[in-house]
Amino acid sequence: APGSASGYSGLKPQHLKDTLCPGWQHEVLRWLTAMVNKMLRGDIPPNVRRWLLGATLAALPKPGGDLRPIAVGEVYRRLTSKAAASHFKATFAGVLEPTQLGVGTSGGAEAVLHVVRQYFGQAKGDVNAGILTVDVANAFNSVDRVARRRETRLIVPALAPWVDACYGTDS
Repeated sequence: APGSASGYSGLKPQHLKDTLCPGWQHEVLRWLTAMVNKMLRGDIPPNVRRWLLGATLAALPKPGGDLRPIAVGEVYRRLTSKAAASHFKATFAGVLEPTQLGVGTSGGAEAVLHVVRQYFGQAKGDVNAGILTVDVANAFNSVDRVARRRETRLIVPALAPWVDACYGTDS
């Protein structure tokens, strides 16, 4: 994404895009594909995991004075995760639908909006009509890493080496 931040190394997504110049594009893509596949297999030397799989942290102010912690992972970690998310999109949708429509469901957010509009259109004048929305604060960091790894093995076993590399140890 334009203006995307960098992790520890300072490497940004734009830097990788800039390497895709004529004459080298196929070689760069071949190398990046090989690296992403190695990372998905969990084939990452232990002495570089901390740097490759970790993140830099920034605290952004929220309205009201609180701080929102933002973690920015290394570009190669983000690229690998995006490739995995794209590859397993249908699997994720099959597990999460219909409760969650934001992952793997084309137009999922729009579908929710249309259902809400239709509901309120039909419930005109009904003082008991309502919808509850829930915003779970920082839910990702509250999920036990062991549970996350166990569920990955059950739902998407092929993704387990990557999840183990990312969450099997402190980063």
